[in-house]
Amino acid sequence: MMQSSRTDPTYAVADCGGTFTRLEIWRGAQRVSAEKLGSANTASISAEQARAVYADVVARVAEHEVAETYVATAAFDDTNAAGLAQEFVELAREHRYSGRIHVVNDAAPLLLTGEAGTETVASIIGTGSAFWTRDDADRLARIGGVEWLGSDEGAAADLGKRALVAMVRAADGRAPATTITARAGYDDAGALELARELGETAHPKQGLAALAKAVTAAWVEDDDEVAGGIVTAAVADVEVALATAARHLSAPAAATWVFCGGLISGAAQYQALVLAAVDRVSGGATDVRVVSDALELLRSCAAHGWADRLGDRYRRTVTA
Repeated sequence: MMQSSRTDPTYAVADCGGTFTRLEIWRGAQRVSAEKLGSANTASISAEQARAVYADVVARVAEHEVAETYVATAAFDDTNAAGLAQEFVELAREHRYSGRIHVVNDAAPLLLTGEAGTETVASIIGTGSAFWTRDDADRLARIGGVEWLGSDEGAAADLGKRALVAMVRAADGRAPATTITARAGYDDAGALELARELGETAHPKQGLAALAKAVTAAWVEDDDEVAGGIVTAAVADVEVALATAARHLSAPAAATWVFCGGLISGAAQYQALVLAAVDRVSGGATDVRVVSDALELLRSCAAHGWADRLGDRYRRTVTA
């Protein structure tokens, strides 16, 4: 086992997902800290709550005197990159953190798994979803990934949104009964109450995503037709996104197709349908990977200096 000394450089990696944030601090080859914090996705929580999570990250890396911190977050986008970077500048000053913070979209570690000159499709299918491509000139393109009202195709929030509609319509007689309702822990009256509660909350995404397990269980274990229809429709939308991604590449069959996220890695039958769609749209890609630990990819990219391959549109590096 490799040993690290107090003089080895320290770095930190933080994967800010839709459900929670994972933070690890490393000194050389030794992990010195690992923590799970709340979600920093402002589609799921308020901006103030997200800032508090980022503040926790900066406070912890400051305490450990980390030299380089890599933060991957779905909140990083063209429209708010400058504001997010400034937020980290302020937090670094507040916590007297003297290291550098590299802020990127959470798809970046997946996109940079291959060497320069190769092509990659990176798909996150967890609480939300996003589909990205990197061509052989390291040009990036995104499909979807603009939150649950306008995208999140095939993600847990998407399945949950479709499930809630099905539960309500089953409850009032407009559509067939479905075991999704019972699998989610509700009766008809409870389903109607849930719909109203989520409709009145400012951040319903996590509540919708929580219904995804009921959909997959009803589909796999109950052979429920309604759940099966939801899955079929969701995967069809994923296939459209993947086909669009393929059009950005010169050789889709030779590309690396990487998937990450709780839904795609945690539901085997659902994963199989998505991977079958990859085979169809790519023309038979053989390098297809489902990654269960996005933080490990971020750590690998950090160790290899991947940030230098991203321009300011997709990465912001800040200091106090």
